[in-house]
Amino acid sequence: MPTTTLPGYRGLQRMEYADQNVACYRVKLLRQGAMFQEYFPFKRYPNEAAALAEAKKCWKEIREAFPRMLRRDSCDVQRRKSPSGIVGIARITKISKGHEYTFWRANFTDRRGNKKIRIFSVNKYGDAEAKKRALKVRRDALAALTQ
Repeated sequence: MPTTTLPGYRGLQRMEYADQNVACYRVKLLRQGAMFQEYFPFKRYPNEAAALAEAKKCWKEIREAFPRMLRRDSCDVQRRKSPSGIVGIARITKISKGHEYTFWRANFTDRRGNKKIRIFSVNKYGDAEAKKRALKVRRDALAALTQ
């Protein structure tokens, strides 16, 4: 088995590739948008236990220096460019049965982590009011995550 995760240490793996003569511990953590990766080869240390101790020390230092993001904070991370320029809010135009429908869509997650979508028609509310309602729904949903 080339890679094994140590129980209780998510992001800390023991790697062994006999055909390449490689045996080490690897710390690999994604924290606040940055990837931290460090290798601790057994041949650099007196024994395997010393490499493990150093890897655990590094693992703990990274986790303490860069704590996991709160769910509320991760909702504000822009993963790709939104057409509206606002994370979680988009102006959508769809054509259905020969008619064009324009609406503002708010994307968010509830406390259980389920994805939710609310749409507000431009025909019904007008462009500015539909956008304002979508922003309010998303803002309220994100506020509910912190309560």
